[in-house]
Amino acid sequence: MSISVLLTVPVLFLSAFARCDSQPNIVFIFADDYGWNDIGYHNPIFQTPNLNSLAADGIKLENYYVAPVCTPSRGQLLTGRYAMRYGLVHRNIRPAQRMCLPLDEVTLPEKMKQAGYATHMVGKWHQGFYTPACIPTQRGFDSFFGFYICTEDYFTHSASGGFDLKRGETDPLFLYLAYQSVHAKYASVPQQYSDLYNGIIEDERRRTLAGMVTCMDEGIGNITKTLKDSGIWDNTILIFSNDNGGLPAHGGNNWPLRVRESLYECCSG
Repeated sequence: MSISVLLTVPVLFLSAFARCDSQPNIVFIFADDYGWNDIGYHNPIFQTPNLNSLAADGIKLENYYVAPVCTPSRGQLLTGRYAMRYGLVHRNIRPAQRMCLPLDEVTLPEKMKQAGYATHMVGKWHQGFYTPACIPTQRGFDSFFGFYICTEDYFTHSASGGFDLKRGETDPLFLYLAYQSVHAKYASVPQQYSDLYNGIIEDERRRTLAGMVTCMDEGIGNITKTLKDSGIWDNTILIFSNDNGGLPAHGGNNWPLRVRESLYECCSG
């Protein structure tokens, strides 16, 4: 039987517990700025059938904590340590800053490699890149395809005056998939997704965000289908989580949890 794990803001699902003869594959999906009230089983307005199904078949963890902004939240995931321990607790790393996750920190992918895993990352890094030693393929990942900074245009992959889309320089698989979705800066989604909420959500920003949520949910459905079609779903742990809550000023909603608007940083510059 499969072991699948999902985390939203904050939620954990474990579809089944099974004793495996071999090490399980692990797929960790990380959403960006995703609000507590922006998933279907918390708010039925949102069309998230794949996340709802994974939640229904698993165990939900709805009482855990993440950092309020991207860099410390992601660094804590990658190191298993509070960001205050290594000096990245207060702010996001800006594109021009000579700063990164401290090089003496041991990372999750490094430990996974020691356990015999092939380690791969797709998506948002945001742990610094001012020197080659800081980038994902130097911090334990065998491969990387994604972007280094806080946020970028969803279609052109441009931000802060430049282009940011990089491809990194029978083992069990560890895949860290860090979505930019549903980060609201450069908010954009194919029209058919936001059109699903016409006449349901009046606010244009929230309607766009809802479309982004549904598009992300479809992508997660494609991932689970691929795992099943490949015959490895029954020996896979799938985790879904979020770096921090939604931003009300850009359409996100954390009700009934506390608003994080005052903690928002735009990440540019």
